[in-house]
Amino acid sequence: MTRCRRREIILVNHHRRRIASTKGAGSDRFDALDYEPRITRFGKYVYVQLCDKIDIDCNRVVHSMDYLLRKKRFKWLLEGVPAYGTLALIVDFEKTSMHEVREYVFGAFNSAMLQGQKGFRSRVVTLGVKYGGEYGPDIEMVAKETGLTIKQVVKMHTSRIYHCYMLGFSPGFVYLGELDPRLWVKRLDTPRTKVPAGSVGLAGSQTGFYGISSPGGWRIIGRLAERSFDVRLKEPSKVRPGDDVKFVEIR
Repeated sequence: MTRCRRREIILVNHHRRRIASTKGAGSDRFDALDYEPRITRFGKYVYVQLCDKIDIDCNRVVHSMDYLLRKKRFKWLLEGVPAYGTLALIVDFEKTSMHEVREYVFGAFNSAMLQGQKGFRSRVVTLGVKYGGEYGPDIEMVAKETGLTIKQVVKMHTSRIYHCYMLGFSPGFVYLGELDPRLWVKRLDTPRTKVPAGSVGLAGSQTGFYGISSPGGWRIIGRLAERSFDVRLKEPSKVRPGDDVKFVEIR
């Protein structure tokens, strides 16, 4: 076991004791979650892993940590990139040390776990969608495979508020979950070479939409009525990681 790993274990145990000492302080806390941050450095990149699965509470801790670190406006922190269960930090090591970064990461983790839902700031973004026809070429296939009617597919897809886990694989692509299990379908066997910007798709337990035209293998059931990604704007994507999204049918 390396000295850094021993230090991480000490910090984890310290923060767990702090969380346990505040038991009963609020039902919204993430105290029931058994996360253990693992920190790895690759040059100027610091990779923080909390979990290796799609888990909404784990993802909220990731986004809360990202928010808390950015809020401090550290001169050494160039950028934070949250994903499903990880947070990648781009660090200027001329202005800090790995020891200091590790301390601040565990401090943010501790605060995120203690504050829970109350410390997690998200918006609800409502987006209009045109379903079926030229906008949703796979909706009939989805209906057939799930044993539903097209109207039922649309009703189920618009009945939930979805959590944005992350942005990627292409600019402005928004990963959302979790779908009604009755809408779960696999990706296309052969991905399309071009999917129009704004296309709304299904893949497994997730839904999402394309910010730009790109190749893709998700089942396309509709298209956003308005542009969701514009590189000319200060915030190019209408949806930020950690936001909640509500779809509304546009006819």
